[in-house]
Amino acid sequence: MSKTLSMLFMHRLAPASLADPTTNLAADRRLAERIAGGDEAAFDELVERHFARVAGIAGRFFRQPDAAEEIHQEVFLKAFISIGSYRGEVPLEHWLSRIAVNACYDALRRSRRRPETPIESVADPAADSPGPDAEAGDGASFWRQEQARIAA
Repeated sequence: MSKTLSMLFMHRLAPASLADPTTNLAADRRLAERIAGGDEAAFDELVERHFARVAGIAGRFFRQPDAAEEIHQEVFLKAFISIGSYRGEVPLEHWLSRIAVNACYDALRRSRRRPETPIESVADPAADSPGPDAEAGDGASFWRQEQARIAA
């Protein structure tokens, strides 16, 4: 497809903001400057505009909704903290995507160092402790048994 035809196609089918990448970069720079200046509405706009992208990345790495939600929060927190480092050379969407991918890899590394234990494999502590019907004098022997069990 010729360059002229592709430009015509792009202008005709794409929104005006997508037609000219320099317009997007300029808008992203302005948004980043507003966020760096403390404009909460600008940060809300950033989250609304890019949440689906970040959620999609996190969802591909983590199937558990809680884990993906933690990634969303981490990504936007990191973006807020480091918005001053955004140089405006790439769209904010790409910058946030890189933060999201790195956050996912970091979370995977953390989970490998500290694997989760399924709840089914953990003994029920209530079953090991004396019930409400236990004699009052039996508490001391219970603690001695627990100390011996822990020491073993």
